[in-house]
Amino acid sequence: AEAEKDKLRDEADTLRHANQKLRSTIGELEGKMVQLQAKTTETERKFQQVSQAELGARQAKEEAEAVLAKNVELESEKRRLEYEVREQRLKIVGLEARIHATEEARQQQQQQQASSMI
Repeated sequence: AEAEKDKLRDEADTLRHANQKLRSTIGELEGKMVQLQAKTTETERKFQQVSQAELGARQAKEEAEAVLAKNVELESEKRRLEYEVREQRLKIVGLEARIHATEEARQQQQQQQASSMI
């Protein structure tokens, strides 16, 4: 009976020791899980930052493209207005030439009238 008790005590000690090892292993695994969760959280935060940066870059690109398109539009409008200004200048030159010709014709007519009076 005494040998039986010793055997049972040894088995109980072995089981306690194995149980303690398992608890220690569980504690280590829980610690690793906490570390992995922290790394996962950090990775997710970095991913969000990258996503935000990509979104910002995409928006900046779209804004730059819109500005370039507006510049092209304004350049076209500028050329159209410059063409209009040139046309108006040509009209002005033409009108000034007609005014000058009319003025010369009037002066010649006055001189002829003055000559015929003499």
